[in-house]
Amino acid sequence: MKQYKISKGSISAYSKRINRWLLKKTLMGLLAMLLVALPVILLKEASELMVFSISIVSFSAVLILGLIFIVLIVLARVAGGKLLIIIDDNSIITTINLVNERNMNPLQQCSCQNIQNTPGGNSIQILFKDIQSIEEKNGNLRIKSKYANSFSGNDIIVIPQEIDKFEEIKQIISDKTKIKLSWR
Repeated sequence: MKQYKISKGSISAYSKRINRWLLKKTLMGLLAMLLVALPVILLKEASELMVFSISIVSFSAVLILGLIFIVLIVLARVAGGKLLIIIDDNSIITTINLVNERNMNPLQQCSCQNIQNTPGGNSIQILFKDIQSIEEKNGNLRIKSKYANSFSGNDIIVIPQEIDKFEEIKQIISDKTKIKLSWR
């Protein structure tokens, strides 16, 4: 059994990469909201109440997306330091143990507690014989089981490039599964 972690020196690079991805997704959400709200606001027939209502909803959405973004920035840094990949003879396991983490606010602690209470919430195990695909995308190695649910993320393991011995992990998984790595 081999264990892999993100070294302390690489956590910052991991966190920055995740933050850029989060910022891009947040900005896309804000742009989509603007594209929906702006035509209604600019309508000549739009009443003042309609414009005011849409403005309030838009402002609230911006505020909520901003708060979510800030919470996730801190969570990415903390989670990067707690990520553990375990490879044994038959499977690959990923786990993040954030219980009793002091660097999180109450909202993040509550979220992590809910994840802990969900079956398989803090760890995912995929047997090598059940792996359907392996792809490298955006600096991550994504391993998908034949039982995977893309909506919930069940039976999908994502291994960041910042993890120690990333190339060794790719080689081990490729050797054990005989599945060709695809690029996206």
